Amino acid sequence: MVEREDIEIMAPAGSYESLAAAIQGGADSVYFGVGQLNMRAGSSNNFTLEDLKKIASVCEEKGLKSY
Repeated sequence: MVEREDIEIMAPAGSYESLAAAIQGGADSVYFGVGQLNMRAGSSNNFTLEDLKKIASVCEEKGLKSY
């Protein structure tokens, strides 16, 4: 088997619970939407602009890239 170091495990994070699950599951990065800039805009469980600072802080603390 050929080892590749350029593979990135990217997980969706639509809530703080799914962000925590991505961290616990060993993801290298997470992607998420905010408010109306989100494919799940109709969902009742969305991140808001106010959440961005906390999300960025958590991701930085855990060494995750965030998109």
